[in-house]
Amino acid sequence: MVIKEIREIDGIQYVYHYSDKGFFIECDGIKYSSAIDTFDSKREYTETTELIEDDFDTRLIKIEETNKSQDELINTTMLATDEMFMMLEPLLPEVAQTINLERSVSKMVDLYVAMVQRGLKTIDEVPTRYREQVKEILAQLEK
Repeated sequence: MVIKEIREIDGIQYVYHYSDKGFFIECDGIKYSSAIDTFDSKREYTETTELIEDDFDTRLIKIEETNKSQDELINTTMLATDEMFMMLEPLLPEVAQTINLERSVSKMVDLYVAMVQRGLKTIDEVPTRYREQVKEILAQLEK
């Protein structure tokens, strides 16, 4: 049932319309969760059968679903990067002159730190060339 309440705002009376069952209300083909009209308005609202979902709860569920999906993508990307690195690692000494190894080493250390934190790898699964640096960073993060 559509409920009508008289409300006063700054000395002016308005009519507040809403569904007592939490449904949308409708006027002239437009749905509203609630409506406020001037006191002399002739608008008539009818109750729909469409339930108004709590916006906060709906948004929270969507955010949680998005976060889960993004975490899965991040994990997949990390695992793929690790797999590619493991295939390319034997070739690194041959290409050492063409890339800045210092910069790429720190990125790989960061990758393995994140993978250990996420439970995608254990410290024993980290390549030996990065293991000590990863251990040091993880120890600092635990402080």
